[in-house]
Amino acid sequence: MAKMPIQRDGGYPMLSRAECWHRALLENGRNDRESRALKSFSTWRCELTEANQRVIHADCERTRADMSYFRQQSVRSKMEAMLTCWCQQQQAKYKQGLNEVLAPFLYLQADEHVSPSPSPSDDDVFEFFTAFLRRFAPFFYSDDFVPLQCAFVFFRRLIIYHRPDLHNLLVERGVSPDMFCMPWFLTIFASKTPMRLALQLWDRHLERGEPPFFIFLAAAILTHAEK
Repeated sequence: MAKMPIQRDGGYPMLSRAECWHRALLENGRNDRESRALKSFSTWRCELTEANQRVIHADCERTRADMSYFRQQSVRSKMEAMLTCWCQQQQAKYKQGLNEVLAPFLYLQADEHVSPSPSPSDDDVFEFFTAFLRRFAPFFYSDDFVPLQCAFVFFRRLIIYHRPDLHNLLVERGVSPDMFCMPWFLTIFASKTPMRLALQLWDRHLERGEPPFFIFLAAAILTHAEK
């Protein structure tokens, strides 16, 4: 993927973020073909009939509730519809955390992102979300979260190698990676992270194009926080 200019704050300018994410997710490799083979969101019959629909609705109501954009009923309704559509198209059960992953993609349509280039359509947002999950967040396709457990093992070994003193301190205090990394890993930093920072991290992650890269980011964040 051709590199786009990075701003001083470490992220893409709003003008290019949607374009960069489109290139990273829909114009490279098999994920493009797979995601486009699915029916578009706009042609979905909009049947909110999942067994845990109440959970989906409740999660949408509290997603990024500190931001005015996500408190809009139209945005919450769209989020619930997209999450339900994804579950039905993928024949997968809804898992908490999917709402947090969808939020940054929906935020590309916020007023703050208005630019000379058109904002992503609902179909674009849904395609971004679907392609991102397939390539970068496979945890949601596993009922027993085996990929997530593998990520924890890899993360622990990174800390042992780069910061054995920090690893030993965590062990002494009885702190395991899953106790503080679960939201980071499950949502690729979309949860428990300010939106601006989450967008910047995703800019880097998508530009890199390597799914395991988020584990290195987590190790760097932990080391920085410890200092």
